[in-house]
Amino acid sequence: MFKPLFDTVQVAGNIAYRHDYTNHDDVKEGNLYLIWRWTKFPWNHYLKNSIAIGDGISYDSHPPFADREADKPVDDFSRLLNYLLVEITFALPSHPELQLAVRVHHRCTAWGTFPKNANAGSTNVGLGIRYYF
Repeated sequence: MFKPLFDTVQVAGNIAYRHDYTNHDDVKEGNLYLIWRWTKFPWNHYLKNSIAIGDGISYDSHPPFADREADKPVDDFSRLLNYLLVEITFALPSHPELQLAVRVHHRCTAWGTFPKNANAGSTNVGLGIRYYF
């Protein structure tokens, strides 16, 4: 009678290195999060896709320039922040293991949940190819 809204729950993590050429800001980042993914669509026999939302924690080697308010000292910022992702994937039904992914990568203090409430947060949009082995 009742069907779950999300048919897949995943535990995921990623490690990233970012270089900001404008501000010469090299940041190493690690994220650990849960993903709730919806994969059952009526058009899956033409084009397989999924929609996902994820939430967890993010840690940076130092507060990146994009997360800081300009008039505050670096020590006022937290390296540990909330991590939120929204993702859409597309794949051919004949090759569901090869996907095109569009992801929104967002870091913030989650309305003051994380310490040192001076962080402004940041949002990045990424486009990538994923292959499931």
